[in-house]
Amino acid sequence: MIIATGARASLDLTGPAKVDALGVYRQLESCKRVGIKRVILVSSLCTGKLFHPLNLFGLILIWKKLGENFLRNSNFEWTIIRPGGLKENEDIKSENINYSKEDTQINGSIPRRLVAQCCINSIKNKESINKLIEVTSSNDNKKISFKKAMQMI
Repeated sequence: MIIATGARASLDLTGPAKVDALGVYRQLESCKRVGIKRVILVSSLCTGKLFHPLNLFGLILIWKKLGENFLRNSNFEWTIIRPGGLKENEDIKSENINYSKEDTQINGSIPRRLVAQCCINSIKNKESINKLIEVTSSNDNKKISFKKAMQMI
């Protein structure tokens, strides 16, 4: 199961709590009921940081951290992917992913297609089980295979 839901900007400041914490919890409960064992959660760079501009929108990074904790404290084989800012422009095909461990990147962005690629690679590679991966991308990054990145994280 890949959970890639996320609250959107709204006047309803309870949205992040409903989507990024309670929504993740409910999806995990559904996974348990139907016997799903493997879960990938797309979260966000800087998750858990209180003093961050994104928290002006209903404490979104705090609620994302709670959702991550629900997954980490479960009996699933999990992977948490924390992308930087999501890029809508998919024209740039030469960007390479910068993979890192938890709480090492504080800014950067990444095209949605590369986040999707990370999700698929996580499903295919057991090396990503029970790991939190932060991802951004740029033309300056050296190309590295997902499998090799997981060995370094």
